[in-house]
Amino acid sequence: MIPLQLSRTFATTRDRVFQAWCELDQLKEWWLRGGSIDNVNVFDCRSGGMLHYKTKSPGPVEEWEMSTYSEVCFPNILVFVHGSTNAMGEPVLSPRVPFGENWPKRIEHRVTFEDMGEHTLVTVKCRPEGGGRAAEQVFVEKSNRLVAWYNAAFDRLEDYLTHGGVAMVDSRDKFEKTQ
Repeated sequence: MIPLQLSRTFATTRDRVFQAWCELDQLKEWWLRGGSIDNVNVFDCRSGGMLHYKTKSPGPVEEWEMSTYSEVCFPNILVFVHGSTNAMGEPVLSPRVPFGENWPKRIEHRVTFEDMGEHTLVTVKCRPEGGGRAAEQVFVEKSNRLVAWYNAAFDRLEDYLTHGGVAMVDSRDKFEKTQ
């Protein structure tokens, strides 16, 4: 299956953009609308680590999400598998995703950060993990929604980096470096 791919150029350094994806205080500012990461159970942004959090949502539905990081190489690449879970981290179908039972419970996101001097090209490639051909078919049919979500997330990230971002702190020691 050919992964869904989208890119955006940000007017700041690669290190700064990468940190916005990998430092919890920054990620909480732009990843979901309106800072809607509510309760973080685990945050360990390194290969083999994870992010497990509850989202703020209207109504009585409690929704948890989890990203499991398989590759974190500062400042070049971030690979994680993301999906809805329950409070114990067990995969579930999101109550807010109206795509039906064949929508993949987990989606791999491969994010690359290309240094362009004072700009950074971020490219995201997404593909369903598991679920077979039915999940792949629904993923392809409904991928426009994921594209719209990422475009909105990129808008929030751009706004955060331009207007609301904190001064960059050199935290290279927190990340695995590429060879």
